Amino acid sequence: MLRWRTVNTRSSAPANSRLVMLAILLVLAGVYTTAASYHLYRVNTEILKADQRAYLAYARQMNVSQYGVVGGRNQMPVYPFLISLIDPGEVELDELFVRAKTMNVALSMLVLVGVYFLARRSIPGFEAFVLTTIVAFTVFLYRSGYAQAELLYYGLFFLSFLLALSLLGEPRPGVAVMAGIVLGVSYLTKASVLPLLAAYVFWALVASAVSARSGEPSRTSLRAVATTLVVVLVFFATVFPYIQTSKQQFGRWFYNVNTSIYMWADSWDEVKEVMRGSGDREHWPDVPEELLPSPRRYFAEHSVGDIAVRIAQGMWTSELRHLIEKPFGYGKYLIFYCVIALAVVVRARERVVETCIADGRWIKTAFVMTVIAGYVVAYAFYSPIVRGPRLVLALYLPAMFSIFWILTRKPIATISLWASETRELRLAHVHIAALAMLAIDLVFRMPTVIATAFAGA
Repeated sequence: MLRWRTVNTRSSAPANSRLVMLAILLVLAGVYTTAASYHLYRVNTEILKADQRAYLAYARQMNVSQYGVVGGRNQMPVYPFLISLIDPGEVELDELFVRAKTMNVALSMLVLVGVYFLARRSIPGFEAFVLTTIVAFTVFLYRSGYAQAELLYYGLFFLSFLLALSLLGEPRPGVAVMAGIVLGVSYLTKASVLPLLAAYVFWALVASAVSARSGEPSRTSLRAVATTLVVVLVFFATVFPYIQTSKQQFGRWFYNVNTSIYMWADSWDEVKEVMRGSGDREHWPDVPEELLPSPRRYFAEHSVGDIAVRIAQGMWTSELRHLIEKPFGYGKYLIFYCVIALAVVVRARERVVETCIADGRWIKTAFVMTVIAGYVVAYAFYSPIVRGPRLVLALYLPAMFSIFWILTRKPIATISLWASETRELRLAHVHIAALAMLAIDLVFRMPTVIATAFAGA
């Protein structure tokens, strides 16, 4: 006797969707690891290129000294510490080089998983997937096969950025402690996180002052100040052993050869000429004060016009030109989404104002704009010393996330970018178009770029 079974399509459809999604993720992970592995073995083969040997030597010194090495205050200690964990000691640096590159590929994938789940807390799952996939196959893939701290720092910088935004929206002691720790670890990965901390402190105090002037309970304003103080104190507690050694050995709490000295020179040739034999990696440099690059000397000797020209040239050589000319593709997607965001502002100006400005939300918007604009200017100023996109790419995740956040807010996400009698262009179609572009790039562009382009500069 035949019996008919009723199929529960409601439960099977989500299960099928999850299986399809899992299959897509496995394919993407396979493409990522295969391409990254090819690149690290075939393209990034010279240990002396960029600063990779310096990181490996620092890691080896950590093991030899049982982690008592002071370090030269150029590369920061977190990434060398991770390399030291995979260094058995008896292998040559070339073998450690391969191990470190392989570790960095695995670490980059772990950071990307974290990026997805962090983004997922604020934007829908599909958009979080689009954002993470773009970042993975335009920034992370090409830089993953290198013994450099950048990708770890990008992830930590993004997390620090999100925690600061969260605290500006709602000061909470637990989040403040976490933010202080993450900012501290970020600093110990790359010293350039300090302006982010300064921007958070500034806008948190502004928010507290605005709250006090608006007549809100004094408890709210005091809580904001206390939370900010917690962030700063936990940050200092996290980095104190390192900066105490800096003070003892180099005479400055936050001594770093790049930010303390090098960036204030007019060129890398000047740095090499003045700092040669100065011992700047061992102690405060033995250079006459009138010759040593410093903020005071630079601003005394240069006009506002000189500074403006340096920044403008740096924006082109180390930032805008790379968005257009570099073959990795990140510039295309950033420009694409900036154009979409501009179209949304024009199309739905009132909704954007309501989302980003009204009811005190302008504080968070101002923080985002300050961070992005401030770093763009700072990195442009630094470009005569270090050129290339790897510094400014730390802003890629915060910038793309901020655009995605705006586009997915309820008052904005439902708008029509263009409509006719029979068709309509919505923001969901924009994300699908971005994925289609990325798929085309993976098939036709990525294989050539991954096999030829050095990405560590």
